[in-house]
Amino acid sequence: MRISQLLRIGFAYAALVCGVSEASARMLLMASHYGGPKDHASQRTADGTPFRRGYDSGICAHRSWRFGTRLRLINPRNGRVAYCTVHDRGPFVQGRQLDIAYAAAVQLGMDGLGVLEVEILH
Repeated sequence: MRISQLLRIGFAYAALVCGVSEASARMLLMASHYGGPKDHASQRTADGTPFRRGYDSGICAHRSWRFGTRLRLINPRNGRVAYCTVHDRGPFVQGRQLDIAYAAAVQLGMDGLGVLEVEILH
């Protein structure tokens, strides 16, 4: 068996024991983007990862999730998908739960918007 199959079986077993479904791993969060084309050049994220503008579409920030947590982001308005990994802390603006790199925002089609409700699968 592949590792991915074992993980799916493990998740299904945990869901059965805990009484939750796989759909409960999905949530809606208010996301904003940071690190525009000229921002955050040659800075480091909270876990020490260098932030390279234009290249790091996979960096995101959350206040409490563990560094290295992989997220699949879906824009419910257009169905576009981006993948991010938590490397930073934030956002520190009330009403926002996730900051995503500018390149990921472009992938999701939110480059013209400052804030967007995104569906998260982790």
